[in-house]
Amino acid sequence: MRYVQQSTISGNIVVQKDDVVYSDTNENFEKDMGLTAPSLPEWAEDRVYEPGIRHAIHTRDGSRMEGGDDPWEEGDRIIEDIELAVESKVARESEEQRLHFEESERKRLAWEQEQYENFRREREQADADERARPKSKEELKQYTAQIRFTKQLGGFTSASYGAILTDTLTTATITGLVVSD
Repeated sequence: MRYVQQSTISGNIVVQKDDVVYSDTNENFEKDMGLTAPSLPEWAEDRVYEPGIRHAIHTRDGSRMEGGDDPWEEGDRIIEDIELAVESKVARESEEQRLHFEESERKRLAWEQEQYENFRREREQADADERARPKSKEELKQYTAQIRFTKQLGGFTSASYGAILTDTLTTATITGLVVSD
């Protein structure tokens, strides 16, 4: 079977040549075929061309119908070259899928980066809030006991001991507790 069917309602064109079928929008047909899609009269909504059988241009409801040229040179050329359009469509869609995948991957990575940055900011804020929170006397006693225990075992160097006691308020409070115990 060989035919060209065109619809202004759907904006699609369908071409068949034996077992090769092409179906897409007029816009994509123009990209794939390298030709402008055939024009229809203003009043027409549909065209069906089957070489040697019919060339009907009509409204969808059938209120107006006219016959087109048969043979229709433009339609015959489209049917003969439809393999080119099918190959171009496959290549175009493969490229569109690749680009879509790359864009999706970019968006996914950006979303993951944003989630990580939000988590990192929240974690840093929580850590800062914890460091700024005044320590209870019980917490400071436990902290002091840990420091004494570690110091007795010889686990502190002056650098690690100094790094622990960086907060001046905490240092003064611990110093006061250590001295008073």
